[in-house]
Amino acid sequence: MPPLSLRLFVAIGIVAAPGAASALVTTYVDETAFLAAAGSVTTETFDGFVSDASFYNTSLDVGDFVIAATTSSVPTNFNEIDASPYEFVNLGSPYAKIGIDDGDTVTLTFDAPITAFGALFYGVNDDELRSQITVAGETVAHPVTSGSVFAYFGLISDTPFSVLTFTGLSDGGEAMAFDDATYSAISAPVPVPAAAPLLAGALGGLGLLARRRRRG
Repeated sequence: MPPLSLRLFVAIGIVAAPGAASALVTTYVDETAFLAAAGSVTTETFDGFVSDASFYNTSLDVGDFVIAATTSSVPTNFNEIDASPYEFVNLGSPYAKIGIDDGDTVTLTFDAPITAFGALFYGVNDDELRSQITVAGETVAHPVTSGSVFAYFGLISDTPFSVLTFTGLSDGGEAMAFDDATYSAISAPVPVPAAAPLLAGALGGLGLLARRRRRG
């Protein structure tokens, strides 16, 4: 039989490396249903921008999150906060205007982990699947619409995330806008992993074994 110290190290390896579980992401196309499920939320209206502000191949801090685009081929008047006079569509107030080709990304990086994000979109996935959203390792997309229309889209993840990424999927490009971005922050403490007590016990056992050997 292997010595006790070796068996304890094997036990540590087992409890410290549990299999990674996939996040469960639920999507919503109805704002009322999303808000009911999300609970307490914060909304970014972009109304603090009185002139256009670019995040084209750069980052822009809009408050609770930073937005940044990585692209090389779309017009430079996309990937900006579009303020009056509006160039793409009139949503009634400043909004985020996104342009991404196949493989391009626009990333929202939040100051603190969230579990829910939703917004009013315009022109997303018109007539074909042009973009998708990735959070917590999972990928979702708004259903394809008939033409450029206003469409709500929200998602709630059972795993907190700090980064939300829009990725372009079409050579024809994705030109869309979103406003009134609504998100919920994590207020409850993150639970201690179930393996932590076992790991602590194994480490304690190693310490006890070392002390016994020194006494011997």
